[in-house]
Amino acid sequence: MSKLENCEYSKNDIKKAGKRLVANIKDEKALNILSAWRKDHSYPLELAEKLLKEISFNIEKEAIFAKRLKRTDSIIKKLNRYKASDSKNKQMQLTTMNDIGGCRIIFSNIKKVQKLVRFLTKSKDFVVRNNYIEDPKPDGYKSIHLIGRFPNIHGELRKIELQIRTKTQHSWATALEIVDLFTDQSIKTNQIKDRNWSNFFKYCSEQFTLLEKNIFLNEENIRFNFQNYMQEYKKNKEKMEFSLYQVYSLSQKLDIIKKFDLYSKSLDKTATHLQLISNKNGNSEGYILIEITKLDKVFSENSKIKDETFQLKSSYFPVDEIDKATKEYLTAEKQILFGNTYVAALVSSNSIKDIGIAYPNYFADSTTFIKNIVTLQEAYKRINPSIFRLGNKIKYLFK
Repeated sequence: MSKLENCEYSKNDIKKAGKRLVANIKDEKALNILSAWRKDHSYPLELAEKLLKEISFNIEKEAIFAKRLKRTDSIIKKLNRYKASDSKNKQMQLTTMNDIGGCRIIFSNIKKVQKLVRFLTKSKDFVVRNNYIEDPKPDGYKSIHLIGRFPNIHGELRKIELQIRTKTQHSWATALEIVDLFTDQSIKTNQIKDRNWSNFFKYCSEQFTLLEKNIFLNEENIRFNFQNYMQEYKKNKEKMEFSLYQVYSLSQKLDIIKKFDLYSKSLDKTATHLQLISNKNGNSEGYILIEITKLDKVFSENSKIKDETFQLKSSYFPVDEIDKATKEYLTAEKQILFGNTYVAALVSSNSIKDIGIAYPNYFADSTTFIKNIVTLQEAYKRINPSIFRLGNKIKYLFK
């Protein structure tokens, strides 16, 4: 028996809860079991974060950490994706899901990511589940995922997923999540309404590979980013010229700069929420419950975002109030089922002020991503003066 939330559930009870929720997401008893099972990962998650901080800060003092308990809708969607599979390797139960508790580490460059992975995999306690940097997902997603096992308060081991990525990869991943939020699709699970968006992110990922080699990448001066990118592009022109054209063409077609600016303005009050919470609680570490409510349709008739489309509410819980936090989390998620809330997430980072850095998707902050897109746009225009751009359209029309 597993001891969860002062109750005892067998593994079979937890498995059945997952199956019942796939059939009926509003099953109250199953939701409570899922919440208890999820909360049972909070202490292992804290242990994982503590250990990783000790190791990672020796690699980079400015490394960003974040942890989260997986959202109910994400858990059920994942169970749904695998339920019809006949492959034993792809069968998934609530009890075997690897990423109910997740910890994210963000470094400034790829060498530091690899250094941490090498260190962790020397121990049998960690295994690489997926290396999406060496072998990116079809949509362009890059990160290295490891699985570690940590004890709960009763000494029972729970799986915790570690996502290790660079700032550039993080800017790509969170920009995609912003688009999913505002366009009501899920590119990362291949539930795509507009293929232009998925193609745009795929080609951006290819170009960001060159940006990763830029020693000035995380500097404020775009000029240095541009110069270094041009040097790398010339070395890889044959391989990269098509994807650079696609990034430029699709960013124009989708009006990327303006759209992301509109997305940001739609949630422009959210930074104030974090500042108030930080001022009140001394910027100490804790959990933030984020609730986003959709107030209106995303797009107006002229395809522009309406003002005040979304509203955000943030609640702070100290680490020792995780019980209260998870109960409030489930209450917020139940509101989603009745259409009263659009997104609910329980997240944590090094400190309150770092929440916006670790989870910019919930604040529509695409600053780093847009800086990289501007670099690519300027590079394309420099390489292809206006007289050649029409020729490129014809050249790549059927490619």
